[in-house]
Amino acid sequence: MYDFRLGEDYPRPCIDVAASSREARERLWGFQQRSDVQAHNPALLKRHTTHPRMRQS
Repeated sequence: MYDFRLGEDYPRPCIDVAASSREARERLWGFQQRSDVQAHNPALLKRHTTHPRMRQS
């Protein structure tokens, strides 16, 4: 359609996008298993799911 050759007329990607995104997803979702994150979950949920006027200090 655009008459160009990848790697000749236009550079190839510097990274493997599929592998990089897979690694990032695994790293981010892996945080759920950490004990320090699990211990902080109630505070995070309270802060981000309750309207500010309804929160008790």
